[in-house]
Amino acid sequence: MGQKVQVGGVRIHTLESGQGEAVLFINGLGADLSIWSLQQAELSRGYRVILYDHRGTGLSDRPADGYDLETLARDVDGLLRALDVPRAHLVGHSMGGLVAQLVALNHPARVQSLVLAATSVRAPKMAHVGLHLWPDVLEKLGGEAFIDLMIAQNYTHGYVESNYRYILLLRQLLKKHLSEVPIDPDTLRRMIRAILRVDTSPNLSRIGVPALVIVGDQDIVFPPYQVAELARGLPQAEFAVLEASAHNLMLEAPVAFNARVRTFLERIGR
Repeated sequence: MGQKVQVGGVRIHTLESGQGEAVLFINGLGADLSIWSLQQAELSRGYRVILYDHRGTGLSDRPADGYDLETLARDVDGLLRALDVPRAHLVGHSMGGLVAQLVALNHPARVQSLVLAATSVRAPKMAHVGLHLWPDVLEKLGGEAFIDLMIAQNYTHGYVESNYRYILLLRQLLKKHLSEVPIDPDTLRRMIRAILRVDTSPNLSRIGVPALVIVGDQDIVFPPYQVAELARGLPQAEFAVLEASAHNLMLEAPVAFNARVRTFLERIGR
């Protein structure tokens, strides 16, 4: 069962499991902590896994402001402080990977290592063109159309083809979940504006912790060539490409993703 933790006047919904070194998972745009369920189950064996909802998403409070990525990074620092976690391994996906980089830059004492999945130093130019579709579709066409857009952008053709019955079930589950834990289009717009402003490339050399940078070979949101730029800019990074997976690689290829993350964490922990 989760709890709500006070962080800078905002109650942040968190969920913990396992014991050991802390691993904090940072969600992407619009996602709540449930997106990491397959990682929680695996990595709770040997680690203290901490999941949470960004302000404005999931079951966390929805304040009127504070949706720039620097504030989201401060929320991470405050959450770890509130949970009495001196340092944590940060695993960030997409927007969450940008937030994780900002935590490492602005609150370096909190970071033991980084796993940066399907992310880079800045949003691709295609995101400047198409990311505004997300809140528009959600607001004007509704939750079901929004879910279909997410599936189309975040999974490979092969995965949908091979798992179509599951995808139909997933659509229904996500529709029910969205009715219970709605996403606010205006919050999405604020976060999108923040994403499009960020560029960490001038400061990457200041990040002095080990990093695993990982991407799906068919990711059309953060394509591998751009994710590789992030890996090249980090002083202590290794780069991995997962075959036959797209943007939601931790859901599409959980066994391979979890194995790479666990191997990385175990190696730097020695």
